[in-house]
Amino acid sequence: MRWSLIAVLVVLAFPAWAIQTIRWDQAEQYDGKQVVVEGHVMAVVCGVRRCTLAFDPTSKRFAVVVKANRFNVFPPADLKRVYTGRLVRATGTVRVVGGRPEMAVRSADDLELVEPPKPVVEEAKQDDEEREERAEQHDEVMGRLDEVLERVDMLSERIVALEQRLDVMLAQLDQQSNQLAALDVEPPAPEAPTWGEPQARPAYESLRSLKRGMSSAQVERLVGPPLKIQQSGGGWVIWDYGYGRSISFDQRGRATSLVGFPKP
Repeated sequence: MRWSLIAVLVVLAFPAWAIQTIRWDQAEQYDGKQVVVEGHVMAVVCGVRRCTLAFDPTSKRFAVVVKANRFNVFPPADLKRVYTGRLVRATGTVRVVGGRPEMAVRSADDLELVEPPKPVVEEAKQDDEEREERAEQHDEVMGRLDEVLERVDMLSERIVALEQRLDVMLAQLDQQSNQLAALDVEPPAPEAPTWGEPQARPAYESLRSLKRGMSSAQVERLVGPPLKIQQSGGGWVIWDYGYGRSISFDQRGRATSLVGFPKP
């Protein structure tokens, strides 16, 4: 009986500050022991039966629990507003429940803010600074966006100019293709022989001297001027001498076909 009384007196005389203070991630090692746990409250989740102050982002490790019968001491709205993101010290007995250590607090003294909440004026000032910073960031982003849009406009103008150049080049290529196609046209067949009017016939030896490849001037010296000249497509020309005689010239003015003339 005497020793029991002495033990009670020792406990009553033991100062509260002498309780061991540990980090929140060490709480699972102190199951059933009264300690002071220190850490940042990452989130406050409240339900009908209790509120949980999670010290771990996953909410799977240490947590401080406020049961519904203590909501008069710790109103849920105040818990979220005052303790979220703050460094706190919780005093009580650690209990491992469902594999997770937790501590139930009962009085206001059991949950202490190490970092007291900032005054309203200071919070308002901080909010103004944050708004100004966000406004500056927004202006910077909009400025960069304007630069990007300006570059896009310049690029679009260059693309339009390039398309116009391509159109001109394609038109030139079409024209050149048409010209080349015209050069490849087969010489027109001479018209059906016509006897025409009688004319002086050149010497037979002159007629025999005619050859393919002669120029129009050489032909005219040997045979004389034609009775009729026909212009054909692709630069071809036909000289008609009557009596079924005709000579075809290509684009270069060279004889390519001799009709009605004796062979050399």
